[in-house]
Amino acid sequence: MNENTPLLSVIAVSYNHEAYLVETLESIRCQTFQDFELIFCDDFSSDQSVAIALDWINKNQISAQLILHEKNQGLCKTLNEAISLCHGRYVQIVACDDRLHLDKFEKQVAIFENSPPSVAVVCSDANLIDGTGRPRRPFLFSRKYAIPDSRSRETLFKQFLNANCIPAMSALIRRQALLDVGLYDENLAFEDYDMWLRMLRKYDFVVTHDPTVDYRIHGNNMHLSSALSQEYLRLKYQLVRKHLDHPLGREQLRRELLGMIEKNRLCAIDVEDLVVAEFSLQEVADLFQRHQSPWYRWAKKQARSIRRRTQWLFQRN
Repeated sequence: MNENTPLLSVIAVSYNHEAYLVETLESIRCQTFQDFELIFCDDFSSDQSVAIALDWINKNQISAQLILHEKNQGLCKTLNEAISLCHGRYVQIVACDDRLHLDKFEKQVAIFENSPPSVAVVCSDANLIDGTGRPRRPFLFSRKYAIPDSRSRETLFKQFLNANCIPAMSALIRRQALLDVGLYDENLAFEDYDMWLRMLRKYDFVVTHDPTVDYRIHGNNMHLSSALSQEYLRLKYQLVRKHLDHPLGREQLRRELLGMIEKNRLCAIDVEDLVVAEFSLQEVADLFQRHQSPWYRWAKKQARSIRRRTQWLFQRN
């Protein structure tokens, strides 16, 4: 690890990761590329994560910057705080339940150093592992989610509007690009999806298909929480709305609205978006009549209300 000005800054983020934390930190320490600094963040863990991390740092005589919250701040705010301490040209963010392959930095820094400044992210596929570190079906991230093949910014933007399709810990990010797009949105529970969409409006990505990380799937993963899964659905709708100035954003908004109507999530719809997505008044009426469930009075009432408000909007526009 480099105590002077490093080429790479590593942000290791912990929240109740005591069972996996040392594995993650060892995968950082043992990298074949050593020109990096370490920033360790703990967002008010209730387990022994902090004690384990400090013990590891002392035993290995690691020079690390520490962010140890006395109150939970959320992931996006924690990352923004950590980025403010970074000195490297590139930034690696890893949660302390995942593992980096030991040549990850070497491979991805080499790609960056041979790429133009328009490249903001170098990322890859990931191996899937379980809580014990054993391979987990379907074994590769790409077998569950379609990792992009194209290097076209427009094509990638379209794919990402449809779904977040890269494992976040696989990404090495140009720090200046993070600063240029305005860091992470602290109003969101999930950090990466919004960032990738904003970056793809200005920058290119390089996606490789050889895994550089092990993505651990276990009971405490944020995305496995049913409450947060519902939050993710709401978030995706809100993220698409950030890109309505782009034709692809309007197309995806239409798809998101159709999905919400079909699933009777009418109360989450902003009726102004029906106009933006260029639904005709007849389309709106037909969709609500076809998809609203006869078993839920609230859905019927909401559908009637939205039809009335939408008719007024179409007349106004």
